[in-house]
Amino acid sequence: MGDRVSKNLVEGSITKNLFSMAAPTMFGYLIQMLYDLVDMMWIGNISAKAVAGVTIFSTMFWVVNVLNEIIGTSSISLISQSYGKGDEERTSLCIEQTFTFKALVAVIAGVIFTIILNPLMGFFTKDAEVAKAALDYGYIRIFFLPVMFSTYTVNTAFRCVGDASKPMVIMIISSILNIVLDPILMFDIIPGTSIPGFGLGVFGAALATVFSITVTLIVGAGFILSNKTKVKINPKRLFRLNLEIDKKLITIGLPSGVEVLLRNLVGIFTLKFITFYGTDVVAANGIGSRLFGFALCPCLD
Repeated sequence: MGDRVSKNLVEGSITKNLFSMAAPTMFGYLIQMLYDLVDMMWIGNISAKAVAGVTIFSTMFWVVNVLNEIIGTSSISLISQSYGKGDEERTSLCIEQTFTFKALVAVIAGVIFTIILNPLMGFFTKDAEVAKAALDYGYIRIFFLPVMFSTYTVNTAFRCVGDASKPMVIMIISSILNIVLDPILMFDIIPGTSIPGFGLGVFGAALATVFSITVTLIVGAGFILSNKTKVKINPKRLFRLNLEIDKKLITIGLPSGVEVLLRNLVGIFTLKFITFYGTDVVAANGIGSRLFGFALCPCLD
């Protein structure tokens, strides 16, 4: 295994190796951000209040993602170092613990966020329609938080062993499913056609997202369990915690997590000030944020 690592990640042109890892990642994020724009476009066809509700929820939801940032950053260090040393057993164990620990943290965070979400809405808006849109979109996203975190783990694990193509495939599948399912689930009649849809509104947009995430997790798990990739796990060990690794999953990425938390808190309070200017301005801010995220795609890793 050591020779394989050296050949793939050390030998040859550094620029070429960096590009071979970065290009699939950037393309995957590009497709995902494109979906975010399309998603917001469909939600905008419902109403500005729907966009405002989704914007408010999404801004708060990023605080929960701080947990993924902490554990994810730590896992990159642990998995990459173990794989670089040629220690297959340690590499598998670190991947397994990332799955298990992230899922556990996601369940706890999801329960807490579910309890406080409705009271928090009063901090941002008194508009019942905006609040309803946020809650319709938000509760199902929170329920599937462990699935979302697990999908992130799949992508991280493959990138850490030098395989950036499979995360790209996973992200493309997720985005295409989202784009196809959004209008079907959201509208009574699919726009531009006479084909009937399910008319679920913003709940349909959230349902399309969680369904796509679930499918891509299944695809990722299929890659791993096929035993044809560099990412290998022992499913029986997924039900046990390893305190030594779990402690590192918290501590290594903690500084990065604090930085992201502070940045997100700034975003939350900025959004609060924006709400003073009305629902339409909140909606415009949400659309602008998606466009900004799309522009930053080349900087994502």
